[in-house]
Amino acid sequence: MGTNNAFFTFSGSVRDFLPKGTTPARMSYSFQEHPSVKDAIEAIGPPHPEVCAIVVNGRPVDFGYQLFEGDVVEVFGCDAIPSGFPEDALLPNHPGERPRFVLDVHLGTLARYLRMSGFDTLYQREDLGDERIAEIAGKERRIALSRDIGLLKRGRVEYGHWLRSTDPRIQFTELVSRYPMKGYLGTQVRCSHCNGRIANVDKEQVLHRLPPSVRDHYDTVYRCESCDQLYWQGSHYVKWQGFLETL
Repeated sequence: MGTNNAFFTFSGSVRDFLPKGTTPARMSYSFQEHPSVKDAIEAIGPPHPEVCAIVVNGRPVDFGYQLFEGDVVEVFGCDAIPSGFPEDALLPNHPGERPRFVLDVHLGTLARYLRMSGFDTLYQREDLGDERIAEIAGKERRIALSRDIGLLKRGRVEYGHWLRSTDPRIQFTELVSRYPMKGYLGTQVRCSHCNGRIANVDKEQVLHRLPPSVRDHYDTVYRCESCDQLYWQGSHYVKWQGFLETL
């Protein structure tokens, strides 16, 4: 069985996954039979959720396209969509509603930031494992977030993002740039401990649970409907709201 070759170029953020020193020039990819373009892209480096458009021989295609000898393939990140590219040919990169997330075990601070900003965010301190995270992402149409590229290459992950930074605030900013989040920032708050919904509670009912400084200085108190955690708009909350305003 002979070996065939296709020729790839990568534009935008997907270049982050190429071997160091790779130039923008075309790179050759050798294959046998007719693999899907998705399999070829991931074999080269980028996970499929990071790809927002593919053009083969001048024509938009989806991940199911099968490669042939001599194909010229252009792969675009979400930040490098060509001008005039047909919208109905873009690959889906988010569920099309208020984004919901599932995070791996290393992203606890980011999970707290997302919950404080009102986004439904599944996270556990115990490692769920890649297989379980991928299962949740696929079944519940959640965006998988990780610094593990291998997790994002799992077939059940339709939506996902590889976080470039290790700084949680910069990670949050990455997400706001990538997904339709701005219209939702600050409109809700979820429990930073369990992801439950938060609602006002009569302060007198929980007075015995509040520190003296809170009893004396805060009139409004909130309670998680799931885990019963109490909240008030302290300095940490005010600072976070200020950060959201800058976005």
